[in-house]
Amino acid sequence: MKKAVIIMVVLMLVAVSFSFGDSRKGMAAGIAYQMDAEFLGGGSVGNGALFSFKVPKYPAVFGVGFSAGGGNFNLSVTGDWWFLNEHIDSIFYWYLGPGFYFGAGSNHIGLGLRVPVGLQIFLIEPLELFIEAAPRFGLGLSPLNFPEFGLMAAVGFRFWF
Repeated sequence: MKKAVIIMVVLMLVAVSFSFGDSRKGMAAGIAYQMDAEFLGGGSVGNGALFSFKVPKYPAVFGVGFSAGGGNFNLSVTGDWWFLNEHIDSIFYWYLGPGFYFGAGSNHIGLGLRVPVGLQIFLIEPLELFIEAAPRFGLGLSPLNFPEFGLMAAVGFRFWF
């Protein structure tokens, strides 16, 4: 897993070195640590590494997360549309919008909606540091369970180019 993270970081740094566009537009790629707390329902989408990215022409910011250990494996996919992405002051921005999640693990599969609220810090362009919390509401498919409530959170960085 360490090798995969190192390779992703090196590839992102190489890509960023070729393009220093206006931040928060176009394409982004980054890594975060994702956490998930289950409040009501059958299971969590897992805590672990998250690859966050945005592709041009699509308004959504996507995430693909995974974790493994103790005989368990979790995979999660998120997609968020930031209908608000506003400047607060100086280097600080914030975002809010609807999204979706899908999580599959060793003993649980779930999907549903989420509402991410995030704080962005741009110490240097094009590097964004971020922290977000996303309450989630969904349906457990294996085992069948409705409703499921939880809170997803992430802290990490993205390069915008």
